[in-house]
Amino acid sequence: MLEKGDVPVQDRSIEKYITYVDGLSPLPIWGLPRDLSAIDESRFARRYARAKSFATTSWVLVNSFEELEGSATFQALRDISPKTIAVGPLFTMAPGCNKASLWKEDTESLSWLGKQSPGSVLYISLGSIATLSFDQFKEFSEGLRLLQRPFIWAIRPKSVAGMEPEFLERFKEAVRSFGLVVSWAPQVDILRHPSTAGFLSHCGWNSILESVASAVSMLCWPCVAEQNLNCKLIVEDWKIGLKFSCVTMPDPPEVMARDEFVEVVERFMGTDSEHLRINVKKLSEEARRAVSRGGSSYENLQRFAQAVKIS
Repeated sequence: MLEKGDVPVQDRSIEKYITYVDGLSPLPIWGLPRDLSAIDESRFARRYARAKSFATTSWVLVNSFEELEGSATFQALRDISPKTIAVGPLFTMAPGCNKASLWKEDTESLSWLGKQSPGSVLYISLGSIATLSFDQFKEFSEGLRLLQRPFIWAIRPKSVAGMEPEFLERFKEAVRSFGLVVSWAPQVDILRHPSTAGFLSHCGWNSILESVASAVSMLCWPCVAEQNLNCKLIVEDWKIGLKFSCVTMPDPPEVMARDEFVEVVERFMGTDSEHLRINVKKLSEEARRAVSRGGSSYENLQRFAQAVKIS
């Protein structure tokens, strides 16, 4: 991509697709990782060296499942490192592992969810690292007030730059009749709850696997790293979610107005919800089969364990 001039990414809004990466479906410029918007030569050299070492690795275990990624993707990886196998979604294989969290969870959300109608709640969480500007937070919050749809928003401490605690308290009070704001939440339990209809996510890989396995469609707000690429897979390849215009904006993106927030959420929860739900349910069933006895991930993990035992 460097040789062809596609990175560093200068303009995410141009209508161009990268079609020459083995194992990857045609990739729009906006789908490239945000880290490629500008290249620090020393950092890039380190990443390039790590990528090259992939070819000399004995085994590569991928927390995914072949039915999600597609055989062409894993074949391309195996062309580089032959013993590359999918072994996920790993969190479904160990009961209780989803309880681990970087933050103290707020169980109030499950009690609140139990009082909501089935398939009515939008769950919002931007992960453990990403932040929002205060201006963008205000557009999100005003959009939610206009929508009046049930929602749970996990807002961890200091995740909104420049926001005073008093502003957050006023927002909580303003939406108390239809929304719940918590500092953190038991994400897998929320996604599996029958009241949950959709997930507004930063498109982190663990969140994607949890959402897919729980048969919950996604509304994409990618922030850092490879999350734009993940968003592309969600929206264009798997067709289990929608995106906002921010993914095609320059770095850093401009503030998205509340009008767009309202319009996209209405589509996501209303007119477009049925086909998204059908598609993600199919993938959820594939995920369950993959980790069950005889499934692709189960058998791959058994093969790896046997190889380790012999060696």
